[in-house]
Amino acid sequence: MPNCDELSKRIDELQSKPEVDIDRLVDKIFDKLVLKFESSGRDILKVKSQIDSFESSVVSLTQHVEELRNENSLLAADNQVLKSRKSELASKIGGLEQYSRMNNVEVKGVPCTQGEDCVTIIQMVTPVDLDVAHRVPTKNENQNILARFFSRTKKADFMSKVRKACLTLFKIDIGASEDSPFFFVNDHLTAENKALFSKVLSLKKQKKRKFLWTDNCMIKARKTTDSTVCPITNESNLSQIV
Repeated sequence: MPNCDELSKRIDELQSKPEVDIDRLVDKIFDKLVLKFESSGRDILKVKSQIDSFESSVVSLTQHVEELRNENSLLAADNQVLKSRKSELASKIGGLEQYSRMNNVEVKGVPCTQGEDCVTIIQMVTPVDLDVAHRVPTKNENQNILARFFSRTKKADFMSKVRKACLTLFKIDIGASEDSPFFFVNDHLTAENKALFSKVLSLKKQKKRKFLWTDNCMIKARKTTDSTVCPITNESNLSQIV
């Protein structure tokens, strides 16, 4: 049986043990917290590094987008210049093509006959010197006659005489009945100018203009006998006759 000294020593040991366990637990928790903070610090540094890299990428992309925007603006400006240049060239080409037809007339409504001589048919209207005359394809079954004169003066003389000619006699001369559709002698317009003339003719039928004609392959319109003549060279001129 333990004596008093032994019991006292045992009691002291029991009293000191919880303090030792608590100190160890505190040290252990502290060590874990230190490790946790160190790990969190590394994570924070890693995240910060990623954010810095992301910000750098955003700045780089922003600069690239700005460069692309500037380049796009330059390309848009160049494209506008090219469009304008294309329009100018198309207008010049159209003008040259129309100029090459200045000595031509197109006769519409003359029935086709086998073995016909187009030069003779044109001269039935009025005797005139021709360079060449022949049929040209059209959407209709009855092809138009294209006649080319040696000069613009001879063409103008022919057109003047046509306006005074009796088309009924012309029909009889070429074998057509008086009930046949009228014949029309017009300037030889390019496809673009023919389409433009059709649009102006549609406006004329809507009574936007009373007079419509061509003069040396130039489309002209006039609202009344006393109003100003409006030359129509492109669709932008159509607003002048509304």
